[in-house]
Amino acid sequence: MSIGNSNLNLKKESESIRKLHPTKVPIILSSGKNGPVIKKNKYLVHNELTIGQFIHTVRKKLNIDHTTALFLLIDNKIVVCSKTMEDIYKEFQHEDGFVYGVIVHESTFG
Repeated sequence: MSIGNSNLNLKKESESIRKLHPTKVPIILSSGKNGPVIKKNKYLVHNELTIGQFIHTVRKKLNIDHTTALFLLIDNKIVVCSKTMEDIYKEFQHEDGFVYGVIVHESTFG
């Protein structure tokens, strides 16, 4: 699978980010079908942060009712909340150096 121009630019960007911030993981989020509106889609997250902590950080930036559960999907899989961002980076890093995640929500009470 070859890297196109836009992917080549993203690869250079991720390499630059990792060089400047070796303890951080670059992640790009998008909203799933009927998901919350995400205004900020690029995050630079400390590698020791857990997925649960990251989801909590994202939740604070979104206008979501407390009865709504948020989930992070990577490669169409729900990621275990206890995994660290470094674990996720090693397992799911895209060829351009970013991790791509999808935020979905589900109403849990009603």
